[in-house]
Amino acid sequence: MSERELQRIEVLSRIIEQRMSITAAARVLELTARQVQRLVKAFQADGVAALRHKSRGQPSNNRYATGIADLAVQLVRKHYIDFGPTLAAEKLAANHGLVVSRETLRKGNQRPRLTPHASHARADIDANLPGIGPGVVTCGDNRPGAAFE
Repeated sequence: MSERELQRIEVLSRIIEQRMSITAAARVLELTARQVQRLVKAFQADGVAALRHKSRGQPSNNRYATGIADLAVQLVRKHYIDFGPTLAAEKLAANHGLVVSRETLRKGNQRPRLTPHASHARADIDANLPGIGPGVVTCGDNRPGAAFE
């Protein structure tokens, strides 16, 4: 349970035990007195389950049909491997008639990159050389600045 739900349970329990008024609870929970009355009634009837949002654990109404996101990711990996998610989504819509959001492709493609960005590759190479930092020009003998002699 979230911190907010735990606080609600504690405050509603105090109301039921008559150790706190509804108006004081409304101020603590930042709700109206009417909303607190409704929560108390539901809490007494159904217990802790009444405070949980009824949609919790349910699938989204805006989800794609089963397999559509996987199909889109497979098509991108097959045809548009070097494209970013935005351009890949546009190409899927234009060439394959498959409309998915760029975020769907971005989430589906979260894996180690096949080819790292050049800046990351340079940092990795430079980090492996002792005494040489990123962006330092070196010669064959690995002395900084030797290339300018």
